[in-house]
Amino acid sequence: MDPTMIAIIGCVFLIILLIVGIPIAFSLIAVGLFGLMAMMGVEKTMSLFMTVPYSQAASYSLTPLPLFVIMAGLAFAGGMTTGLYDAAKKWVGRLPGALGVATTLACTVFGTLSGSALVVAAMFTKISVPEMLKSGYDRSFAHGLTAASAVIGMLIPPSMVAIMYGALTNESIGKILMAGVGVGLSTTVAFSILIIIMAKRNPKIAPLLRETYSLKEKFTSLKSIVGLVVVAGVMLVGIFVGWFTVTEGAAVGVGGMLVVDAIMRKLNWKMIKWVSLDAAKTTGMVFMLLIGAAFFSRFLSISGLGNSFVTLFTESGLPESGVLAGFLVIFLVLGCFLDPMSELCIMLPLMQPVVKSFGWDPIYFAMLVLYTVHIGTITPPVGLVLFATQSSSTDPTLNFSDIIRGVIPFVVVMVILLMIFVFAPPLTVGLAAYM
Repeated sequence: MDPTMIAIIGCVFLIILLIVGIPIAFSLIAVGLFGLMAMMGVEKTMSLFMTVPYSQAASYSLTPLPLFVIMAGLAFAGGMTTGLYDAAKKWVGRLPGALGVATTLACTVFGTLSGSALVVAAMFTKISVPEMLKSGYDRSFAHGLTAASAVIGMLIPPSMVAIMYGALTNESIGKILMAGVGVGLSTTVAFSILIIIMAKRNPKIAPLLRETYSLKEKFTSLKSIVGLVVVAGVMLVGIFVGWFTVTEGAAVGVGGMLVVDAIMRKLNWKMIKWVSLDAAKTTGMVFMLLIGAAFFSRFLSISGLGNSFVTLFTESGLPESGVLAGFLVIFLVLGCFLDPMSELCIMLPLMQPVVKSFGWDPIYFAMLVLYTVHIGTITPPVGLVLFATQSSSTDPTLNFSDIIRGVIPFVVVMVILLMIFVFAPPLTVGLAAYM
């Protein structure tokens, strides 16, 4: 059978496996292995099976991943999650929509550490949404802004999705991480402005806070997060100016968080055991995805489907802007059904050769893709973060349509920002251009 036809059948089979609920990592491995067997034979495929997993997982570029996960675990176990929200609430308390802005700020900071928009959405739906509902916030607005804010931190370093992108494409992980700073913070500012405008135009959806906080109370609230801010700041500045590599920066972050937890008297053997096990589970999951992506990528490469994909776009007569728009739409639609890491594992092996053939700036394209896949996670009707928000809500009468209604204004803002990033490459690349 023609190798290209085998690849097409493999892609169809992959879709079927995902529909029936087989985990993405195992689906990629199964399709990749059986496809390679069909083209190369069992003996050669088995030799790859014995070498590819180790060579993929032993990559030095992946060493920051478990360190960033440990850093996030130490911050969470140290009680800094609720501290972030409390501090943000006290500092922006007199703004219209203050609790909403506080939620956005807290989600941004903690999201940079957690590595998962689903985790952030679930966590802050339990922490901040009850506070907003208690203060009279509209429940659609409260749940919608929490779901939307959960994705911002995935763009700002340390970002596991950015590390995954760099590992899959062999691009500079440090530059991708630094480019995410401007894109992520721009979204935080845009969301905060949107919340203030909506609250000012319709005070019923977000009444003003009645509590007032003294300057002493505001500064006191910073005690629980000052260590986190200092450690993260030193780490990011060090990576940017070249004091240390991304891996060394991640190690500095872990060491700093251990010191902070020790000073706060939160460090103990039980915490270290929990953080270590959680890091092992998360890292194992990501490595399985990467191993599956490696088999699937080799399968597509040997079949020639990747070259056919390149030829299809380069000889289609479409302008480069049309091809780019098509790619982003594909990622946007897939984001409704798959998590960002799974999307990257499936689509990047096909799209990366096209990116190189058009000569696009790899960091520019990386940020557009990362931004788009996260829009997809909150895009109706199936965004995964929306489901995480609903399942974590303490409101038993909440309907899925309520969350959709609340998240739509934020999706519109993100789409507008995406178009700005498309037409303003310097803004998209940001700090990475100065590294």
